[in-house]
Amino acid sequence: MEIKTTIKYVRISPTKVNRAIKEIVGMNVDKALTILKFMSNKPAKILYDVVKSAKANAVNNYKMDESKLVVSEGYTGQALIMKRMRAASKGRASRIQKKYSHVSIGLKEGNS
Repeated sequence: MEIKTTIKYVRISPTKVNRAIKEIVGMNVDKALTILKFMSNKPAKILYDVVKSAKANAVNNYKMDESKLVVSEGYTGQALIMKRMRAASKGRASRIQKKYSHVSIGLKEGNS
């Protein structure tokens, strides 16, 4: 059985989150949490919360064994984009895109 946990409308670009997700897919949950805790970037802090929540859901709601949980999949999707303007040279304006993401993590019981 696979448990999926999603956090929506996170103020970070999906490409940045994908880089951190690639680091932890296929790992044991406890090892993934340790790695994310000591990474010093913003996506790692977001993923730490999502993986921790998924682990709690699996253990408390679905009665899965905590030591056998593995991060089976992780993906991120594009959410809304806030468009802002910034002053540019010669009286022009340039566009700034502030991207949001939906982050999903899947856990299952298995061998890491």
